[in-house]
Amino acid sequence: MKRIEIEDACIAIVTLPMPLHNRAGEVILTKFIKILWPLSEKLIVITGNCNCHKKVDNIMIKNIKHDSSKNHLLMRAIKYLLAQVKISYLLFISPKKDVVFLVGTGLILPLLTARIMGIKTVLFAIGSQSNSVRYLPNGSILFLILRLIEKINYLLSNYIIVESLTVANFLKISNLNYKILIGSLYVDVNKFKIIKDFGYRHNIIGYMGRFSEEKGIDNLLEALPLILKKNDISVWIAGAGPLYSKVNKKIKDLENKNVQLYDWVNYSDIPSFLNNLKLLILPSYTEGLPNILLESMACGTPVLATNVGGIPDLIVNNLTGFIMEDNTAECIAKNVIRIVNLESLPNISSNAHEFINKEYTYESAVDRYAKILKNISD
Repeated sequence: MKRIEIEDACIAIVTLPMPLHNRAGEVILTKFIKILWPLSEKLIVITGNCNCHKKVDNIMIKNIKHDSSKNHLLMRAIKYLLAQVKISYLLFISPKKDVVFLVGTGLILPLLTARIMGIKTVLFAIGSQSNSVRYLPNGSILFLILRLIEKINYLLSNYIIVESLTVANFLKISNLNYKILIGSLYVDVNKFKIIKDFGYRHNIIGYMGRFSEEKGIDNLLEALPLILKKNDISVWIAGAGPLYSKVNKKIKDLENKNVQLYDWVNYSDIPSFLNNLKLLILPSYTEGLPNILLESMACGTPVLATNVGGIPDLIVNNLTGFIMEDNTAECIAKNVIRIVNLESLPNISSNAHEFINKEYTYESAVDRYAKILKNISD
């Protein structure tokens, strides 16, 4: 794509280090880089544990090493703070920056650093860290701390980007609409497309994502015995995360050959995985606008999801997908059994595919962010 430089802008993107057991954050960062690259003279990326875009001339990657996956909660909190100190220092010594995009709601020290330096700050609220931890055992105190940090960041940032107004309402920041901008990402529709015609797919339902409390994976596992009473349904579950051992044990205990557990699937293999499914399940307690939802719909795979975050902006119930009343095991099972043999399912598959190809292409995302940068620079 032709470069569209907005007044020779030098842009910095700042994120927390990527979890070593979950590369979903790296996918989001890569997309963000690809969107902003044609809109900037120079792009500075400050992150950690990331392996993206190291060879592009006008992109400078500054990485820190960080691993807190096996630490006690207190030690993880200390390492989290130290990571922010390192990132803030790298931001401070980096070349001239006109605007800083902070990807995530917990980056309080880099945000304060940018504000002290007089740089415009844009907080990209892809989700809520506080909402993610509130479902952890004994996570209530951590929830309150992170929620306070998020509120401070929302107030201090010059602008906040959300992927839809529904996400803003879900995050409870619609009162800050004077600084809210809409900037959804995109799907690579050349990779995520219909490979297997829907009519040739078997009754396979699936889950792909992080194995953690906020994703509702426990509820899905509880629903499996009810779903598997229908002998013609198979289940594919793929992912990684802190609950992996628990997920693995529960699936082994089922002793059912119709349930397959996959380790984290390589990103290049996800289109093939999705094209084998008749239905993807997202039983989450909290979300922003999940990439896997966009990618599944692009592959013509309808999604059954909870009514959280920006999901209702993509799923019109029984038209482009399915919304669950709640994420209890009974509700998941009831909906799965109803949907897999629905006569209208091929039409819903087609509607989902067409919607993504119209609204969530790379070109439309670049156009959206060109307007955002113009708005910021005015």
